[in-house]
Amino acid sequence: MTDQNKCQLPQHWAQGWAHCAFTAQSPIAYGAGETVLLAEKDATLLKLGKSLLEILGYRALTANCGAQILEQCTKEQIDMIVFDVEIDHQVAEADKVLAGIKDLQCTTKILVSSAHDVALGLSSCPTVEGLPVLSKPFTVQSFSQAIRQCLGDGKQEVGSG
Repeated sequence: MTDQNKCQLPQHWAQGWAHCAFTAQSPIAYGAGETVLLAEKDATLLKLGKSLLEILGYRALTANCGAQILEQCTKEQIDMIVFDVEIDHQVAEADKVLAGIKDLQCTTKILVSSAHDVALGLSSCPTVEGLPVLSKPFTVQSFSQAIRQCLGDGKQEVGSG
């Protein structure tokens, strides 16, 4: 196989795996059947995230665009949305989706996820201000803890040991 035919993964992926070890210092927080809507534009991350949410004890729903988020909010009782701020490929579009959720008088908690510097990249989305943000890439531990903290009922954290 020549070098041009080799699969090249982003550098941060290799670095990210190094800190995914399960230790007592970074416990995993589990759910208790709450419904979490994972809103993510990347199909692979959406599938992986759904599986992870189910393993963590949540009822997982998915959406890959703003319209699907709003549709799910009208059909389902959702406890929390993990919301990729670039769901429709533009941060500015997130503002419209978040306003739509608010217009539905939805009391769903929202955890924003972003691969960009929050201070710089989300200024065009004022609705995000004040919402908790989970920076990508994240570990299983940080993902589970952010969800649990956002849901706010203090479920027990369980480490590997």
